[in-house]
Amino acid sequence: MGFYWKGIVYSTVIVADYNCPMPPGIYRSLAYGIEKFAGADHYRNFRNYMGVGGMEYFAGEAGLSIEYTTIRGRGVLKMGEFVCFTLL
Repeated sequence: MGFYWKGIVYSTVIVADYNCPMPPGIYRSLAYGIEKFAGADHYRNFRNYMGVGGMEYFAGEAGLSIEYTTIRGRGVLKMGEFVCFTLL
């Protein structure tokens, strides 16, 4: 979804990923176990993702600003709506 206004293209990106940090408990342990089961490289990248701050960090690196976030799945998942502006 996006629109054009006075030389600016406005787009919305919706992302769902792990909440960072996750609350302690069985669901966090399950998420970490699933990621570890996916393989050493995958688990290392997951730990890097969690270590730098999750989706907010990578959205900022991509030039997206946070419009809205919500936490689901007993605190393990986060959904975010991010806005991207492009000048033409």
